[in-house]
Amino acid sequence: MIIERRKPLTANIGIFGVGHSTYWGQFDGLLDEMRKKLRIFEQKVKGNGVEVFSFGIVDTAQSAYRVLPQLKAADLDLVFVDMLTYATSSTFGVLIRSLEVPMVMVALQPRKAMDYKDGSTYMQLCNDDICSVPEFTGTAIRMGKDAPEVIIGMLEGDPIADAEIAEWCQIAKVLHDLRRARIGQMGHVLESMFDMHTDPTAVTAAFGCHVVQTEPDDIMRHYRNPDLEAVQRKKEQILRFFDTPDPGSDPIARKLTEEDLHTAARV
Repeated sequence: MIIERRKPLTANIGIFGVGHSTYWGQFDGLLDEMRKKLRIFEQKVKGNGVEVFSFGIVDTAQSAYRVLPQLKAADLDLVFVDMLTYATSSTFGVLIRSLEVPMVMVALQPRKAMDYKDGSTYMQLCNDDICSVPEFTGTAIRMGKDAPEVIIGMLEGDPIADAEIAEWCQIAKVLHDLRRARIGQMGHVLESMFDMHTDPTAVTAAFGCHVVQTEPDDIMRHYRNPDLEAVQRKKEQILRFFDTPDPGSDPIARKLTEEDLHTAARV
């Protein structure tokens, strides 16, 4: 049984491609090829029910510095770096250093394999998606960051790569709601259970959400005046989801009673 969500999940995902500006004047049509690849990837990401913010192709250190404030202003939950062709890590260094959101490098080449018999430098550059991954990874580590995750595969017709993109979009959706959440904390656990103690400041530091110290009376006023139709719907939902077997060998077990079911649904 799937419990219906009160609001749809979404996320703000930024995408920029990387390349090497020197190539554009050397190889006619290459920049257009890279733009086409970027558009295809953007459509893939949009298909996962997220808001996509495209920042074009970053192909020089200068353009990386120009796009940085735009990325920061977009309130992003995740950034995909589309490794379109070889790019120097100067297009990436200041961005990985300065952005405090997860960044995933995506290396999806158009061809399954190079046509070596009729190969050319142009063909190579169109399929050079993985080429800068080691350089970018080393740069991230030198900037004091963790090595970014990498998705490797084909641009089209690759269900494994598509599934990895979808998984990261789902992670972004979780981060989106978590950063904006208000979580109620009421009471405390058994003092002896050190592993369960919750520090609200640590929760905010780790996830960005706010922890509200909730008093029991704030909850009890809802319990004392329940919406009886909502309680009935919840009872039906509980019975659809859980089995209610007769007691077995445990002497303290008993069959679910109507009174206990009503109390559970009311809570």
